Amino acid sequence: MNHQPLDQSRPLQPPHVAFVGRANIDLTVRIPQRPVLGRTTFASSPATTTPGGKSLNQALAARQTGARTSLISNAGADEWGTFLSRALTDAAVDVPFFRLMPSPATGIAIIEVTPDGENYIVLARTSETELTGEQVCSGLQQARTPIVVTQLDLQPEALDAVFRHHRAETLIGNLVPHPTLGSTPLAALDLLVSNEPEAAAILGPPPHRSVGRCPGTPEARPKGSGGDRWRSRCRL
Repeated sequence: MNHQPLDQSRPLQPPHVAFVGRANIDLTVRIPQRPVLGRTTFASSPATTTPGGKSLNQALAARQTGARTSLISNAGADEWGTFLSRALTDAAVDVPFFRLMPSPATGIAIIEVTPDGENYIVLARTSETELTGEQVCSGLQQARTPIVVTQLDLQPEALDAVFRHHRAETLIGNLVPHPTLGSTPLAALDLLVSNEPEAAAILGPPPHRSVGRCPGTPEARPKGSGGDRWRSRCRL
């Protein structure tokens, strides 16, 4: 086999990744224990307000590693939506496909974090800011990125648009189970990322449990792996 030497004079271009999903405000409180019925639990520290949403967070994180990132998402044209837009712009995330809708409010996630590091999340989303199939199609066709990362709990028409209209070399899905999502669409993914509870909700329990435990550790299932759907990144 004839190997060509690498051209060291040409710098590697950072990957361009499009993230398709939600953007919202995270209101996080740290608590000593979960509240019980009829009782008030006092937080361990003041609440924090930060940009949130799985896709927005991933776009910001990937940008920090040097990737070029685009976010296909909606928020309300309110104070919180402006806050999210500013955070994305300050981080140099591409925002042509991040829309501020004139009427609805921006979604808010209320996150309780316990001392063991577990979190309990309630998302107050706004139906009017949910991505439509047309918005997804338009964003993907204009962004033309080689990598697409999509949430799998989008509205069915939006998720269908991802599968139908992406032209990426690599399609990655975040497994946040949608009530109507079966396992069949997962076959279209090149990589599936989830934590254990998310995976169990749609794939069923793992075939075996190891001695060690990695709470919240992402897991990946390569396309066509069948029985390897529970391949863990945990190191025991």
